[in-house]
Amino acid sequence: MTYLYKTIILQNLTILLIVAYIFNMKRSPNKNIPNILSIFRIILVPFFAYAFLSLKNIPLSCIIYILAGLTDVIDGYIARKYDLISKLGTVLDPIADILLRLTVTATLAVSGLSFMWLIFGVLLLKEIFMILGSILLYRHNNIVAPARWYSKVAGTYLFIVILIMLVFHNIFNDGVQMILAFSALGVWILAFIGYVVHYQEMLRKGFSKSK
Repeated sequence: MTYLYKTIILQNLTILLIVAYIFNMKRSPNKNIPNILSIFRIILVPFFAYAFLSLKNIPLSCIIYILAGLTDVIDGYIARKYDLISKLGTVLDPIADILLRLTVTATLAVSGLSFMWLIFGVLLLKEIFMILGSILLYRHNNIVAPARWYSKVAGTYLFIVILIMLVFHNIFNDGVQMILAFSALGVWILAFIGYVVHYQEMLRKGFSKSK
């Protein structure tokens, strides 16, 4: 029941956010299609947690997770192909991704796979670093750092690994799932190191220009 109450609270907060966004939509509705898809992905997050932890419905959890992944692909494709990239979208899309990844890893950890807390910690650390790094870059270079290719590779690999862990949750033993999880952890650590180096280079360029 605890999970149910938390899910309901989170869902209500999400709905309030969406209502506030709808009332502030611009007159050009097409501009908001990618943003609507990002919001839809955010809506799916608590439903995933509820389906997995409260209902213990693995197939439904997988469907929700795949649907969330598809919205990520589709909103990015639409935004780039039809030049519908907006400032709100550059914030909503990564927020949706962060919420999905952290929620799924925490959900698996709570379900009994305690080693997933390590994955959760690395993901959280990376996102905190990204936020702080982005703030510094914007202040000194007045630019927003785009996602790097290795981050996309790490994100895709993590998505596939988690999907496998969900599909075979009751089939694979903890040892197999740990191997899968730590392979994803290794990829994410490499991506994290790549971002550290990239941000250092961009900050160095920004400081040298300001002198």
